[in-house]
Amino acid sequence: MDSQQLVQRIKTGQLNEGLNLSGVSFQGDDLQGGLFQNVDFSDCDFKRVKLSDGNFVKCDFSNADFSESEIHKAIIADCNFSQTKFQRSSLKLSSFVNCDFSQANFDSADLEQANFSDANMQQASFIETNLKQTNLVKADMQSANLSQAILELTNVIQVNLKGVVLRNARVEQCVFQEPDLTGQDLSGMNLSKTQFREALMSDCKLNNCDLTQTSFTGADLRNATFDNAIANNASFMGSIMLNTSLKNTQLQQANFNESDLTDAILIGANMVQAQLCGTVCERAILSSADLSYADLSHANLKDCDLTNASLLQAKLHEILEDNTLWSGSTRNLAQGMDKKRLKAERWVPKPRSGEI
Repeated sequence: MDSQQLVQRIKTGQLNEGLNLSGVSFQGDDLQGGLFQNVDFSDCDFKRVKLSDGNFVKCDFSNADFSESEIHKAIIADCNFSQTKFQRSSLKLSSFVNCDFSQANFDSADLEQANFSDANMQQASFIETNLKQTNLVKADMQSANLSQAILELTNVIQVNLKGVVLRNARVEQCVFQEPDLTGQDLSGMNLSKTQFREALMSDCKLNNCDLTQTSFTGADLRNATFDNAIANNASFMGSIMLNTSLKNTQLQQANFNESDLTDAILIGANMVQAQLCGTVCERAILSSADLSYADLSHANLKDCDLTNASLLQAKLHEILEDNTLWSGSTRNLAQGMDKKRLKAERWVPKPRSGEI
């Protein structure tokens, strides 16, 4: 079957099933609205082809070339796109379920508002790709290249990102849920207003980043470095930050409630109005940090180094201290235990009549 015969079948609304079209050239053809199942399209030429509104199930597109093609609002499931070319193509609003895109090339493609679920994208290339509002759910993107890609309002949910190249990507207001970014070097990037929920980010380098209003809630940040970063209003709530370095970091109004900062280094950090309620700071080094108006209520400060720290009006209610170093600090200007608050915290309601 040649390309024109297939075009005629599509126009009559026929289901195209079990066809072997390997190596056929469809360059420039209009294949919109086609219905395909178990079709072999391997090594086909789809350059500048229109495939919008199509339905594809269990088709083989391996080694095909979709360069500059248009695939809008298509529904595609269980298909093989390994080593396929999508350079400068447009896949807006299309949905891909359980497809193999290993070593595929999406360079300069437009994937805005496309959906990818359970996709294999290992070693795929997304250089300068538009991923605005794209949804990537439970995909495997190990060793993929996203350098200079645009990730704006992108949702990356439970995706394997081991070895992914993110350097020089534009990341704005994205949601990363449970990503594995262990050991990534993201230094100098603007990651403001992005969420790294429950992320695996141990040994990450985030030095000199803009992390304004960025969320690391519940993240594993062991041995990560945030030196000289701007992280005002950032959230580290419930995160693990053992041996993390935040030297000279801007952390005004940052939230560290219930996080673990054991052995962390925050020398010279600006933590004005930061929240550290219930935070574990054992052996943490906060020397010369500015903790003015910060709330350290119920924080564990055992063996913590607070030498030369500014503590103007800082709340030290019910802190745990043992071998804590206060030399040169302004602890005398901090607020100590709040008796009224302590009474409220220890209040136990009286049992009702008849209750034991």
